[in-house]
Amino acid sequence: MQQQYLIVYEDGSSCERASVDFTSFEQGEKVNVHFLFKTESKKPYADMELHDVDGELIDSCFVSRKWENVNVETASYTDNGKRFVAMKLQNPSEEKYALKEVRFGMPMGKLFDGGVLYQIGPKGVQMMGYVYVTKEGTVIAVDGGNKEDKDELNRIIQKHGGVVHHWLITHYHSDHIGAIIELFKEKAVKVGNIYFDFPSSDLLVDRGDRDNPLVEIWRKVLPEETKIITPKRGDRYALNGVFVTVLNNAAFDVLHDFSNNSSIVYKLDMGKTKVLFTGDLERKGYDYLEDPWFIEQLSDCTVVQMSHHGQKGVSKSFYDATAVQVCLYPTPLWLWDNNNGGGKNSSTWTILQTREWMRERNVKKSYTSIQNKTIEIY
Repeated sequence: MQQQYLIVYEDGSSCERASVDFTSFEQGEKVNVHFLFKTESKKPYADMELHDVDGELIDSCFVSRKWENVNVETASYTDNGKRFVAMKLQNPSEEKYALKEVRFGMPMGKLFDGGVLYQIGPKGVQMMGYVYVTKEGTVIAVDGGNKEDKDELNRIIQKHGGVVHHWLITHYHSDHIGAIIELFKEKAVKVGNIYFDFPSSDLLVDRGDRDNPLVEIWRKVLPEETKIITPKRGDRYALNGVFVTVLNNAAFDVLHDFSNNSSIVYKLDMGKTKVLFTGDLERKGYDYLEDPWFIEQLSDCTVVQMSHHGQKGVSKSFYDATAVQVCLYPTPLWLWDNNNGGGKNSSTWTILQTREWMRERNVKKSYTSIQNKTIEIY
């Protein structure tokens, strides 16, 4: 079946069209449209996808026979006095679907007061790298990605002066610090302060993680002029208008997935928006939920980086302790679809479960890395 346009009217009615001549309609203001969507697939997850009119993915892999929240922010149009929005529907298996409880509302608006958050685009392999630039020009980075991602990471940093004033590191895996090591080797960027806590050499030998050698390389290539800060639970840094709170000590007591569970969780208070970076935190997150102060810190975080690229990370109860409205998924397409080469949902990664949790939370927007390009979030 060819791609169709799904037309959703403000009165709750809907229809499909093979094509739409948008020039024949009066274009209105941008709106946020919410509706409940249910697919009827023989599979656990439907094959269909919803895209906006520009082709950007809205959502896919819907849970079959379950009403789920869908939010789309897009331009509205008027047809004979009836306001509507349009989406592109890809339904290769011609699965049945239904929608209800349509609501047109105001768009979400900007998250940051004049600043911009870059979610660095990967080379197709999962990685994590973020760069936040305040309206005054302060550059704050979180992790950086694989060594193959260094050029894209460097491009963003050079765009803003070639200096990272504060670099926050969650943990030492190659898909988080590999690109940074390469930039340090090349002396490509200047760094004011860098925040990290990695295990000792003896502990690394004892635990035997595959990325152990990176820690020693890291220590050798750190710029001499950079100030090293070891973050500890409760530390609070005032970084030129951005307040960073460290929510936990780096944990080195977990035998299973030792390195992921050593992730430091950072909360960035940017005024009206609080952003949570979790790194690759996994089951250690259960322990942190026993800490009332930790839970309190989560409670007003509306933008959340999904732990461990959105799969086999923290628990549903962890996300439920936040106020998440916007999800940051450092997640390539194959992982987003749980696709190991055999099609959607052909692997055992738990990303689809995480996405289901977020629909239950009625999140307004998810930023992903499925197009392998850097995204600018304002």
